[in-house]
Amino acid sequence: MTGHQQPTDNPRETEATGDRRRRGWLNAIAGIVISPRASFEIIRRNTPWLPTLLLVLLGTLVVGELSRPYQERGMRAQLAEMLPGGAEQADLLMAAAEQAGPVALWTGRAVAGVTFAVVLLIQTLLLWLLAMAFQGQARFPQALSLMVHLKLIPLIQGFATFLIASLRGLDAVQSMEDAQPVPGLNLLVAGDSAALNVVWATVNPFTMWFLVLLGLGAASVLGLPQRRGYLLAGIYWAATTAFAATLAGVGAAVTPS
Repeated sequence: MTGHQQPTDNPRETEATGDRRRRGWLNAIAGIVISPRASFEIIRRNTPWLPTLLLVLLGTLVVGELSRPYQERGMRAQLAEMLPGGAEQADLLMAAAEQAGPVALWTGRAVAGVTFAVVLLIQTLLLWLLAMAFQGQARFPQALSLMVHLKLIPLIQGFATFLIASLRGLDAVQSMEDAQPVPGLNLLVAGDSAALNVVWATVNPFTMWFLVLLGLGAASVLGLPQRRGYLLAGIYWAATTAFAATLAGVGAAVTPS
């Protein structure tokens, strides 16, 4: 007679399982930098995303607070160029914004958080649809977990950008581009076209790092051949860059010079 297998209530086994799960998402986070293939295997099997998302949100908040003086300086310089009153009118607008105090600050954070969530969902949907189009075996939670972990790369870029800006000093900030100094191709071939400058700016070490990991992740997590994974990464870059360049071009067209 075959006996029915009872679920184990061994506290040691339960604790060991919990330890493995904790180490799993920690290893998935660390592995993005030091061992991507091991990280992708954890993402494929367990699809952790919430701890990494919280880490990315916290890190983004920290970077935003550290970079705020440079962002404000760049915004003041940009307003001074746009407004007919020049620097004097820009100072008045910045002073009015500062008087709004915590309300404006937390409103801005809330808007940034909602924007981050919407962009993340759109990017994940694009990644998942591309994987399905390439006949991958991806589930949406896997695509979400992969995209959340890849968000660690822009977070590292944010810290690097702050470090470069702080080394140059506040006095060097004469535009929003100076407040966000990304070491990309735009430093060499920047021109008058806002759309093209966005394209050149994406050709930088961090974007290349992100795309390589996206190609590897598409193969490891989403069930694609490696060559198709890199092709997916290239199409993803083209689509997202075209969208950002279009927005920049429209913004430049409607902004008074």
